Amino acid sequence: MGFTRDQIFFNCARETGGTHTGEPYQKPAHIQINTKTTLFWVEETGQTLQFTYDPTRNFTPVPLKDKKSFSELEGYFLALEKHLNIINDIRNQTVQKPPVAAKDLRSFIQTLLKQFEKEKQEAVYSATLASLDTPQAYIKDHQVQLAERGITNPVQDLHIIALVNALEEIGAVAELDWKADDQTAFWQIARLAQKQGVAIKPIKSTATMETSAFLSNFAKDLASQNHVLESIDISSDSYVLYIVPAHSFKKMKRLAKKIGIRTELI
Repeated sequence: MGFTRDQIFFNCARETGGTHTGEPYQKPAHIQINTKTTLFWVEETGQTLQFTYDPTRNFTPVPLKDKKSFSELEGYFLALEKHLNIINDIRNQTVQKPPVAAKDLRSFIQTLLKQFEKEKQEAVYSATLASLDTPQAYIKDHQVQLAERGITNPVQDLHIIALVNALEEIGAVAELDWKADDQTAFWQIARLAQKQGVAIKPIKSTATMETSAFLSNFAKDLASQNHVLESIDISSDSYVLYIVPAHSFKKMKRLAKKIGIRTELI
């Protein structure tokens, strides 16, 4: 579930009449999102975001016009979209076990973790398989870790989250925020590259250079060394990065599709 710019509004401060009498706020009291099915708002409370739904649809929309304000609010929107994806999964599921074959899951993990010890491969496999076979028990056993992702009940594609968490525990993937700086990205990707027996060079970035741009530079560096930088899609505002030799790329894509993982070439 996502939302477009024309669905985003500034909302007025909490006034008795609920009306807006001036120009659109440069920094709103809260943000209003109006979709086909839901009207809700998000506001910052301390260091957290509070989401509120209004079934009466009694908001007064004020169109967002200021581009600078939109940029400042982008982080809120991404956090909100992540929240909606989780809520949407919980509402629409009955929870159905994804059609994942254990042999395909094992093959994907073994191919990705070729440079890792068998013991670590098995640990990742066992954790991921548990999320498929006994999702409630898996969530109970990993409730603290999953709560950080806003997951407290079984959701569709839980096995993908379980896989990513297990891969993170052994250092096989690097999860980067969408607005990570170049030094953080370099350190994380260099660590992954080292496990593959290759090295990457730092880049000269500018203050306006986006994360996707310097990730692309790192990917080109790896491509020149016959390796591929990819990201696993977990419907979040982050990149879950991993590196594989170029000769394994097609096999990885095929296996990822079989077990329901969406990947993106950087």
